[in-house]
Amino acid sequence: AVATFDKHPAKPGESLHVTVEMTPKESGMFDETIMVKCNTAQSIALKIRGQAI
Repeated sequence: AVATFDKHPAKPGESLHVTVEMTPKESGMFDETIMVKCNTAQSIALKIRGQAI
């Protein structure tokens, strides 16, 4: 997985974008977890599920 994201700090109430490009090695179902580090006490886990053709 390759992630790109806004590089500047978010202001209160502002949204930032994270884009994740998945390149599965095989066709079929995949299930990945991406950890997002931010200025909160804990990181945020994004679970990505899909099907590669």
